Amino acid sequence: MTLLATSGLACAAGDSTSNGGSNRSPAVTLSVSPATDFLGRGGTRVYTITMTRNNYSDPIALSDSVAPGITATLNPSSLTGATLTSTLTLTAAVDAPLGDALVTISGRGSDFTQKTFINLTVVSPAVTVSRAGTGSGTVTSDPGGINCGTACNTSFTATSVTLTATPASGSVFAGWSGRCTGNLPTCTFAPSAAGAGNSITATFNSTAPGFSFDVTPASVSVPQGTAKTANVAVTRVNGFSGPVNLAVSGAPAGLTVTANPSSVTTNSASLDIGAALSLAVGTYPVTITATGTGVPQQTATLTVLVTQSAGGSNNYSMSFATCDPSQVPIWFAVQNSNGPWTRVTPVGTSFTFPVTPNMALAIVTKSGTDYDTNVWYVSGAEVTALRDVCSVTGQTGTKHLSGAVTGAGAPNVNYWSLSLGGTYLQRDPSFGPNFDLTDVPAGPRDLIASRVMINGAVTFLTKMVVRRNVNYSEGAAIPVVDLNGSEPIVPVPVFVTLNNSDVDQGAVSVALLTARGISSPYYTAPPNSQGRRRYFAIPADQIQPGEFHVVSIFQSPPDDSTKARFVQMVRAAPADETVTLGPALNLPTFTTLSAATPVRVHVDLVSQQEYGSGASIDYKQSNRVVSLLRTAGSAGGTPTKWGLDIPDLSAAGYDPTWGLQAGNVVKWTAAGLAGDIGVFLGAAITRDAQVLGGVRTGSITP
Repeated sequence: MTLLATSGLACAAGDSTSNGGSNRSPAVTLSVSPATDFLGRGGTRVYTITMTRNNYSDPIALSDSVAPGITATLNPSSLTGATLTSTLTLTAAVDAPLGDALVTISGRGSDFTQKTFINLTVVSPAVTVSRAGTGSGTVTSDPGGINCGTACNTSFTATSVTLTATPASGSVFAGWSGRCTGNLPTCTFAPSAAGAGNSITATFNSTAPGFSFDVTPASVSVPQGTAKTANVAVTRVNGFSGPVNLAVSGAPAGLTVTANPSSVTTNSASLDIGAALSLAVGTYPVTITATGTGVPQQTATLTVLVTQSAGGSNNYSMSFATCDPSQVPIWFAVQNSNGPWTRVTPVGTSFTFPVTPNMALAIVTKSGTDYDTNVWYVSGAEVTALRDVCSVTGQTGTKHLSGAVTGAGAPNVNYWSLSLGGTYLQRDPSFGPNFDLTDVPAGPRDLIASRVMINGAVTFLTKMVVRRNVNYSEGAAIPVVDLNGSEPIVPVPVFVTLNNSDVDQGAVSVALLTARGISSPYYTAPPNSQGRRRYFAIPADQIQPGEFHVVSIFQSPPDDSTKARFVQMVRAAPADETVTLGPALNLPTFTTLSAATPVRVHVDLVSQQEYGSGASIDYKQSNRVVSLLRTAGSAGGTPTKWGLDIPDLSAAGYDPTWGLQAGNVVKWTAAGLAGDIGVFLGAAITRDAQVLGGVRTGSITP
C-alpha cells in the first residue's frame, strides 16, 4: 500500500475587507479523521471532515473523488457560518477492487481549493477459523495472518487464501467444515464478499484411548415428593474398554441423585433423582463426574427443577423478604400431622414446605449472640393465610444514621421522639437538635417523628412527621425533620373506654403498620388507673390504603405485677370506642420433660371461655428466648386445658446451644388469647382486628 500524507494546502485568497475587515491573508484548512483506514468489501465506514477558518467567512463547497467500487456521501456538502464539520460515509461494493483506494476530499472557496486525503485499503471480509474435536492441532494461512490457536481471525488483501491443518502429537486431522470442506490437510479458497461465508472449522481428534459421556435430558423437572430418571450415554473411543465411574456432587439436603450403576462397564447408565416433599421449590444444578483408569476425567451438569408437589395447594412458601437480614431464620423446621420434625432448606429468603390440616413450625433467628426459638402449633389454613411474618415484627438491624430534629423547642414541649422501623429515640429539646440513630433495619421503612407535651397525667401529641418508604444508606444523614415546618401533620385524639378496668393501672401505645412492617410505638402514655384512655392517631385523610394503627393497652393491678390483661387493636381510621377486657388468667403449671441442655418444659393452662382462641408461653434465659403458641385451629377447637411442649427438635438438626441451658433460672410469661391471632402473626388484614389477652409471669428452674 502506498502511504500518502494528508495534505493541508492553505491557499491565499488575497486581501479582502469583506472577509474579516482586515488586511490579513485569509486561509482555510481541511483535515479528516481517521486519515488511514481499512474498508471491507460490502462494508461501510464513517469519517469526520473538519475545517478551520482563518480570516475567511465565505461558504466552502465540499466534493469527493473516490476509486472504482467506492461510493461516498458528504453531509453537509457545504460548510457555512459556524458549521465546521461534515460527515463522510464510504461504502465498498461487494466486488470492489482489493488494495489501495485513495479518497480525495476537496473544499472549494470563492477563489481557491483545499484538499485532504484518506489512504484507504479495500480488504476482503474477515476469515474466522475455529477448532473442534477431542484432539488438538494448529491451522495456518498463506498469505500469513491466521495461526490458530493464537490468531484465528483476520482479513486478507489477497484474492486466494490457503489454509493448512497440522495435528499435534497424539491427534489426527479429521476434516474441514464451513467455507472449506473435505479431509485433506490443505484448503484453498477465495474469501467471499459476505463475511458470514468465511467461517471455517478444523476438526482434530485424539488417537489416545478415552471416552465422552452425555446426560439426557440435561434438565429434569421433579415435583416435591416424587422421583424421576435421567440417562447417561458413554461413548468409548480408540479402544478404551475400562469401567467408567460416575460420582454426583452439589445436591442439597432433600435431593438425591444416584448413579445406577455407579461403575459403568457398558455404554449406558441411569441417574435416579428423588426430591423430598420438604425440599424447597427451586433450581438445583448437580455435577456428574466420570473417571476411568488412564483417561482424562469428564464432567457434565444435570439441572434439577424441583416443582410444587402434585395438588399444589398442599405446599406453602413462607417469605421473609421484608425482613432485615438479621431476622431471616437461620434454621426452620416443620412437623406435619404429629409426624417427625423435618428441616426446611430455604431458597433465598423463602421456606417452602407441605401443609397439612394439623401442623407445627419451628423457627430460629439470631441477632448478635441472642437466639430466639419460636414454635407455632397451628392449622394448615392458618399457615396459608400468612403473608409475611416480618410485617408485624418491630424490626431492628445494623444501620447507623444521624440527623437533626428542629422545631421541637416550642413552649410546654417535654420531648420529641423518632422511630424508624423498630428503632426508637426520645430526646429532651434542651439537648439540642442533633441525634444518632443505631440498629436501624435494612430496606424501605417508615419514619415517624412526634412532638410531645405532658400535662399532669395526660400525654399530648401535638405534631407528627410521617415519611413513608425511606431507605437511607449506612452512615447517611437523615434530611432535617422540622416539626414547625410545612411537613408536620396534627394528630387527632381518640378515646378508648374500658368497661372493666377496675383499679388496674395501664399504659397505652400506638404504632403504624404498613407494607414496610410495623413501627416502634410513636405514642406511649404512662400507666394510670383511668377507665377512659386517650391516644393520638394520624388523621383519616392522611392514612394511605393498606395502613393501620396498632393500639395496645395493658392493665395490671397496682399491687401485683405478675398478672395483666391487655387488648391489641388494628384500626385504619380510629374512632372512640368501648372495650371489655377479659378476666385474670389462670395460673399455669409446669413439668420438666428434659433437664439436660436444651431444657424442655411442658406447661398446662386450664382454658377460660374468654380466652378461647389460643395460648402462648415465652421462656427467657439470659440471651435465649423460646416461645410457644398453640391456636384453637390446631387443637380442633378450644380444649379443656391448653398443653404446650418445648418439642424435641434434635432430629431436624436443632443446635442445643440455641435452646434453654440446664441449671439456670428461666423467666416465663404465659398468655391466654381471644380474637384475630392470625393478624398478629402476619395474615392479611381484611377488617378491624383485635386480640384480647390475659397474662401471667413468673420464674422456674427446670
